[in-house]
Amino acid sequence: MIQCDDQYCLVAGEQLDFVISASDPDGDNETLTVSGAPLELAISPAMVNPETAFGLQPQMEFLWNTTYAHIRNNPYQVVIHAKDDGTPVSLTNVKTVTINVMAPKVQCR
Repeated sequence: MIQCDDQYCLVAGEQLDFVISASDPDGDNETLTVSGAPLELAISPAMVNPETAFGLQPQMEFLWNTTYAHIRNNPYQVVIHAKDDGTPVSLTNVKTVTINVMAPKVQCR
């Protein structure tokens, strides 16, 4: 099972920082990986630390310093994969997280 929120909404220029963790009800080791558009951006891409986590309850930190270049109408998607090392069958859990990066409110003088 993957643990983190399903959706985040922030204003450009804000930092998004959350922990992703996984656990297996059978007690198998899990391999946790993350992919998605925020990690592939040319300007200020998101990072996960570590890039791959492994263990009974692996954890990783997702960190993204957003900029105005990240503003768009459609949300970004981050796909989280957790795969156990169970035998004879290895099971996978997938979770999609959406991230909306919005423009700041206009300030009137």
